[in-house]
Amino acid sequence: MPRLTFATLRPAAAAALLALSACAGGSHGAFLSPTEYPGSAGTAHAAAPLPPGLVHEGGTKPLAGARYPGVGPLGALVVPVALGNRVPARDERALAAHLFGEGSDESGTVRDLLTRESGGALRFTTRTLPLRVAPQWRAGQPRELERLASMALEWWARQLDLGVYDNDGPDGIPASRDDDGEIDLVVLTVESDAPFPGQIVHTELELRSGGRALRVGHVLAVHVPRAARPDATGTARLVLHTLGLGESECFFPEGFGRTLSSLARARLGWLPASAVPRSGTYRLPDAHGVVVPLADVPPGTGFWLLEREGARIYASRVARHPAGHFSATRVEQLDARIEQLLPLTRQLGVRGPRVRLYAEGSETRMEVVLEAHAGASPLQAIGVPAPSAAAPRPVATTPLDP
Repeated sequence: MPRLTFATLRPAAAAALLALSACAGGSHGAFLSPTEYPGSAGTAHAAAPLPPGLVHEGGTKPLAGARYPGVGPLGALVVPVALGNRVPARDERALAAHLFGEGSDESGTVRDLLTRESGGALRFTTRTLPLRVAPQWRAGQPRELERLASMALEWWARQLDLGVYDNDGPDGIPASRDDDGEIDLVVLTVESDAPFPGQIVHTELELRSGGRALRVGHVLAVHVPRAARPDATGTARLVLHTLGLGESECFFPEGFGRTLSSLARARLGWLPASAVPRSGTYRLPDAHGVVVPLADVPPGTGFWLLEREGARIYASRVARHPAGHFSATRVEQLDARIEQLLPLTRQLGVRGPRVRLYAEGSETRMEVVLEAHAGASPLQAIGVPAPSAAAPRPVATTPLDP
């Protein structure tokens, strides 16, 4: 294995500017807080529980197995390296701007994607170190990337006091007593001719820098092509993995009009979610996830997750696996103006539970039958208008109250 050496393109510069992302709070729509649903007669009904593990304390606590929560600040230290003898295509400033949005307002960057999809709930920021060149190094295999990341961080730990990037405490002062002694996230960007898939190469490292011990959380390795724009979506996917999301729950299929799935945003606390407490007719508001349990699987292991965005409804049939992770087994983009039925069961057929979606004026409503019902009308395929039905039940004037 060749020895890692760094050459600088110009005299060492200070770390790049800290990028600040805007924080715009999202609306909870017409739903109440998922603690109780007042009845029409003034009585209080306990909220239906969400599936276990779907979200942890509104996203303010990390998901199971994760180190960082999905709501609040998340800072990353970017360590750019260029391999080989060719002149790098981007210096650290261009890389930071085009990939992370650091020091710019560019769209399509990692910061733009995470800020937009979270509604500002996740405040993702980066600080980028000066670019270094490793002329003799060739990397691409996971073991090589692990070693490259370790050696790059060890090199920088000798040059700088990396404790200045540990400033997650309330006082905002680097390496102060309220900080946790850890750099939350490191992104190693590798410009090279040989592409490789982005990956998490370390989950924890120990360094000595500035005369004291310093922990490093997840280290991500990202390939930067010389002749194309860096892959912001792939880099954001790795960040989402560090927040506890699995591969099967991050993104919608292409062509859905938005990037991050309803399931991912609900799990991270970016999409407020409530479970339907009982059968009835409800409004389906914007910017809120509605969880309707399935009847043909054990309780808490399968549900429809509905989200309306204007005239579109995202309907995700979700499974919770024994290991605790989630996956969307079916995803549909529906027209909120077309009446249709979603099946809640495979075994009970037309006599089983169902969700009927329909429009009334400018509002989208859903009629939910959770119990098996002998008089239920035949189920209609998703996306096909249902036959005209009898007048719906009166719609509650309070959220999630039939």
